[in-house]
Amino acid sequence: MYFNERLTLAHCELKQHSLRESNYNPIYLRGLRCVGFKVRPSHYNSIGINLIIGCLGFAVPWCIMMVIICWFPFDTDATVALQSSLFMIATYSWYIAL
Repeated sequence: MYFNERLTLAHCELKQHSLRESNYNPIYLRGLRCVGFKVRPSHYNSIGINLIIGCLGFAVPWCIMMVIICWFPFDTDATVALQSSLFMIATYSWYIAL
């Protein structure tokens, strides 16, 4: 079976279990598939892959925005900003992976 056929079957299976489409086919996964990556739904990935996707997809850009917008205007120490960013990346990635 090709990837698109298996993806369609996986989406049908998840839909039968009354999951919302935004849970099993979120925007960032659709974007990655449009670019050409063959990304499975997060329900079929290991926790490590979900951590990587969550970290790279949302947490890193969010932390960069927080550093630029919130912490530099208030003259926050760079080490405190970095520690806060790493904590946010770890926490959010763990939340997304589960």
